[in-house]
Amino acid sequence: MRNTRTVRSIKSKLIAFALLATLVPSVGLGLLSFWGYQAVLNDNVSHELHMLAADASSELKLWFRERANELRTLSMAYTLSDGLSSGTDPRPGAIQVGTRELELYLRSVQGKLDSILELTLSDATGRAVASSAPAPAPIALPPTWPPEMHAPAAKTASVISQRLSVDRLTSTMQAAPLR
Repeated sequence: MRNTRTVRSIKSKLIAFALLATLVPSVGLGLLSFWGYQAVLNDNVSHELHMLAADASSELKLWFRERANELRTLSMAYTLSDGLSSGTDPRPGAIQVGTRELELYLRSVQGKLDSILELTLSDATGRAVASSAPAPAPIALPPTWPPEMHAPAAKTASVISQRLSVDRLTSTMQAAPLR
């Protein structure tokens, strides 16, 4: 009887040892490979997110550049410069353009530029002359606004400034044609 218990005991010890000898390395290797793949996966996800952010950033820059180009082109329109100078020094052969015509022109241009919410024409001091919106947003001239722009003999130029309004989730671009 004692012999049978000893045999069972040795047999069960051998089985337990065999199970431990196979399970411990398997579980250890499984955990190591899991942690390794998790680190590789995290690196890949991080890299993909950085690439997506870079792509989105370049697309946003391109979009902004296109809108700035549209505004630069618009700021050089004879209709706008004639409307600003109608009372002072009109261009030779120019038709007198009033505030109502300027507003109609700005609304027409805004209709063609889908992404632009408001077009406002202001004089050199920042006073709104005409707008495509019924109640134009206030215009804040940048602090670096050159004093030469206020001079009547200033040459034609285009100045673009931008600011982001977090509360309204809008971006404002200002373009100023100068004569």
